[in-house]
Amino acid sequence: MMILLLLTTPAVAASAAVLRAEYRWNTHQGVAIAVVGQDGSGDHRIDLIQDYNACGGTSPTYDQWGSSTVTKSPATSDGATGATITIDPFYPTPGAELQAFPWPNRCEYASPGYLPTTITVTIYLDDVQVSSGARDFPVFPGISGDTWQEIATYPIRPRIVWELDQNAAPVKVLLHKYRDDDTTGFGGYFSIYQEPQATPTDPPVMRIHGTTEENSVNVTRDVWLRIVDPPSTAPYETQAAAGDNQDPSGAYLYYIDGQGNQVTSTNGVLQMQSNQDNVAGRLRAYLKTSDHYAGENYRVEASFDPSFGCAVTANGNRCAQTTTFTTWKRVYVERDYMFRAGTLLAGPAGGGSSTPVVIRVADKSPFRGARNNNPIPALFIHAPSFDGSGPRQRYVEYRNVIKTAGKGLNQTIMIDQPLNYTYGDDRTSPVVPSLPDAVGVYTPTTISQLYFPDTSLVEGLFAEAFVDERILDAGTGTPNGNAYIPYYETLANRDLKMNLAKKWCDVCDGGLPRNHQYLAGAKTATAIGAEPTGTMGLTDIDQDGVVIPSSFVFIGELEGGAGSLVLLDRCGSISLPNWIRETVVHELVHGWDVNPPTDGTAGHCTLKSWNSTDLECGMHRINGDPTEDVCDRWDNSFVLHSWVDSASEYRRIRGQFEPMSQRRQQ
Repeated sequence: MMILLLLTTPAVAASAAVLRAEYRWNTHQGVAIAVVGQDGSGDHRIDLIQDYNACGGTSPTYDQWGSSTVTKSPATSDGATGATITIDPFYPTPGAELQAFPWPNRCEYASPGYLPTTITVTIYLDDVQVSSGARDFPVFPGISGDTWQEIATYPIRPRIVWELDQNAAPVKVLLHKYRDDDTTGFGGYFSIYQEPQATPTDPPVMRIHGTTEENSVNVTRDVWLRIVDPPSTAPYETQAAAGDNQDPSGAYLYYIDGQGNQVTSTNGVLQMQSNQDNVAGRLRAYLKTSDHYAGENYRVEASFDPSFGCAVTANGNRCAQTTTFTTWKRVYVERDYMFRAGTLLAGPAGGGSSTPVVIRVADKSPFRGARNNNPIPALFIHAPSFDGSGPRQRYVEYRNVIKTAGKGLNQTIMIDQPLNYTYGDDRTSPVVPSLPDAVGVYTPTTISQLYFPDTSLVEGLFAEAFVDERILDAGTGTPNGNAYIPYYETLANRDLKMNLAKKWCDVCDGGLPRNHQYLAGAKTATAIGAEPTGTMGLTDIDQDGVVIPSSFVFIGELEGGAGSLVLLDRCGSISLPNWIRETVVHELVHGWDVNPPTDGTAGHCTLKSWNSTDLECGMHRINGDPTEDVCDRWDNSFVLHSWVDSASEYRRIRGQFEPMSQRRQQ
């Protein structure tokens, strides 16, 4: 005797359930019983009594139901009068019948005297009994000729189907959008399901779409929704667990009623009818997330039962859940680079004068050897005046230097063509005597001619803190394509560094925009900071209306200054590219005002990285202390210290209110 489960093509994954079928029969010895069915992709069979290999072949051949997990009790039996199978996941088709029938020439062990006279099957879906049926069967010597006999029928149950269910890929939620010209993704957002923000201060809101249906027909039903907080996916949250969001009170659900009113959840539960826009079965709710904390995870859970009984079953939570929505910040980093060779202009230039064009410069030596037959490619750069007066124009022009002349205050270079634009001096800074335009030795796209701050580790590190860090280079996100700054042998004081940042930052017309950072590669600034290992990087985050927050990485110092000599002596070797990359990340993390109060710590950390008892946190300070293990500063990775610590840099970055800090927070 066999039990056949008659199935049609399965429903979508959202309707998955756990099937438990309990079989009882009245024979004194075991009977070869198999569950046989079809789910649209082929036959699946389960041999309940393995001793007899029901339906031929070996048991493992038949102990499967598609990709579902099958468990059986008892696993083997000779004298049992019952057995249970569990299939997870199972896709119930409303109205399908569970039937028993003789199966000719397949179950050879079913011989006279061993067939049951009565068989009962009870069906449970998600631990809820949905049907039970029994049939009497005559004892007969042969197995043939009988027709299928219904045992039980699945009820037609309503179900909730989310457009993005828990099997869909996680969705990022942008906390705040600060650039109108950012149209990446979906109008500047990660997902088409995010509501556009009228202003950057608006809270982030996601649309949640779904349907309620019965027997594949959309129907209106009362539905209850609530927010579920799944465990964090951050690798450094080693104790992640459900309910670990840091700003749980900042999230809630709502829907818009027929009069256009917002109806908000009460005590964390939102009751609504699935008839949005007066369309039967249509669910459209809204999830408002935390407005400042990155890395918060949310799912929306739905039930036809206000007590959410579907969430607590022997087979776990069987409520309909959405995918996971995770909050992210977005910050733009303008990356500028100093010429490795160049000079400041010492007088006005440009404006379309006739050839040959002779231009006064502070130092002609970078172009020594230039001739008509040996021109040196050059790039002229201009930025508006420091104090904001005059035209707010930025521009660059390529020319060839073909001759140099003079000495002292009368040094000149000659170029092959007139300049189209005007260049000159800027004496509007109250603290720096002169901030003139400049010219550098530069062949287009030749990075080796620049002090280039490599940001290849930036995206990965900040992604761990759920920050989408966007690098803005010349012609990529900067309004005028100018990402160059003049050559200076050394930045002799902090005023010069901060004034250069304000003048040459391409997006900083009137100040650094919200959620932006300014990063520049330069040669040296040994006199700033008085570090025993030389100043390898320096970040200012105070905003006093005169200067802008900025991060400088002194690549010339890394390449051969005091710092590199100390580390060479201590570690034996240096991977310079890795050292530059890690220093870049180190300085950008400073921009988030980590490890406060910075007046005492200078933003540095004395702890180990979260995943090692040996390696220093990436925010440790290289100060010449021989007890520090600093040789990991060029291992091409950058790790911060433990999330468990309330002062963790990860917490500081993720939890900081936007726009990101441009002042020190004590």
